[in-house]
Amino acid sequence: MRVFLVRTVGVGAGAVGLLVMCSSLGGVLGALLATRLCRRRGSARAMVLSQAVACPFALLLPLTTSG
Repeated sequence: MRVFLVRTVGVGAGAVGLLVMCSSLGGVLGALLATRLCRRRGSARAMVLSQAVACPFALLLPLTTSG
């Protein structure tokens, strides 16, 4: 992903670092909330919910342009 951002999209090193930091922070927050979500909704429903929230952002990747 980092190589794609730098070579194809043309994002600077600082912006890539900021994006990596934000995604890491999201992982930490997700880990903290996972137990609560699984207790309330059940593990299968929690997995489906997390995928339903995350997948639309992955579908935006083909819309990127260089520059």
